[in-house]
Amino acid sequence: MNFTKAWKKLALIILFFGVIFGIAIYNGSNIFSLAKNTAYSFLHTHVFDSETFEESFNSGFNGRLSWVDANSMIVRAMDQKISNGVIKGDNGKLNFLWATEYIFDESVENENLSKAIAILKHAQNKGAKTLYVQRPWAISKLPYGYDFEYNEQYDYWCEKIAQEDIPVLDFRESLADKIDFYITDHHWTVESSFYGAENIVNALCDLYELELDPANKYFDLNNYTSILYPHAFLGAEGIRTGRYFAGKDDFEVFVPDFETDFSFTQLAEHEPYFSIEGSFAKAFIDWDKLEDESYNNKYAAMSFNAYNENIVLNNMSDNDLKVMLIADSYARPMLPFLSLCFKEVRYLDPQEGRYNDSYVDYIDAYDPDIVIMMFPGEGEFVEE
Repeated sequence: MNFTKAWKKLALIILFFGVIFGIAIYNGSNIFSLAKNTAYSFLHTHVFDSETFEESFNSGFNGRLSWVDANSMIVRAMDQKISNGVIKGDNGKLNFLWATEYIFDESVENENLSKAIAILKHAQNKGAKTLYVQRPWAISKLPYGYDFEYNEQYDYWCEKIAQEDIPVLDFRESLADKIDFYITDHHWTVESSFYGAENIVNALCDLYELELDPANKYFDLNNYTSILYPHAFLGAEGIRTGRYFAGKDDFEVFVPDFETDFSFTQLAEHEPYFSIEGSFAKAFIDWDKLEDESYNNKYAAMSFNAYNENIVLNNMSDNDLKVMLIADSYARPMLPFLSLCFKEVRYLDPQEGRYNDSYVDYIDAYDPDIVIMMFPGEGEFVEE
């Protein structure tokens, strides 16, 4: 038995150096340059900086087979389920290991939850219609005894917010059979975000007797053209593990066949830094990122990687409603579909380093008709 294991280890070692040799042949003179620079640095500092080496290795080969990819081949050959802080579930879905470390703590939750409730109650007191949306987390059965504990947190948020007479829409229930996630990323798919937007619009119509899709065309996928980029997306988890650990995701976008006209502006510290006008396809989709085969993060193509503060004007709206959407990065692909139904949507991302100013002050200044808050995930409200 030990003899067999020894031969298996030897075979993996040979495979590993075979991959490295293949990289060297494939990349030609770059490997010589890297070796020379690494040796020079070591001779002068007497320290081998593995992080700098890996960064140089990856960037020096112009998007070709990287050190991470080489490692992913070995890890997969060994049938390991954990690589570089990422764990693979039984359905092949990649998940960050840190996500399994969450332990529900009511006192910790209350700090951020109380701010969220205060924001929504302030909006109600100002006369705005409100809706809290609970998004799910990508769940898969994990090996080695790991598990997720997020449902207790989500249940707690829904319960406490509902007790404040704030309407709650729980996607875990209303979209249980329509939500799908990428294998190599923690975000939902563009198609799932389409159903999420539809669900929100339907809930608002039922709650507040609104007509937001009078022609019944915005949420019929038969009115859209689907454009598929096969094996093109390597998400946040996939970037850490390499493309051979779990493969790459297909990335599909949907473009309306009907006429649209939008103005889209992104701001940082309340100052515009990006603006674009045109149809749905032009205003919300970064085609350069989609068409660039060397660019892995296709999710960033949606809404031009919107974060911080974003303002959308629908120049063909059937109404004059102004919406304030408070949500994390799950809202990026959903924003275009929601924007079809309103005159104006302002999307604010509460995650650290994004929009961290006062949301109460923003409501006072903007005076929105509707405030939608989708569970802010890792985002913490610096101020109410």
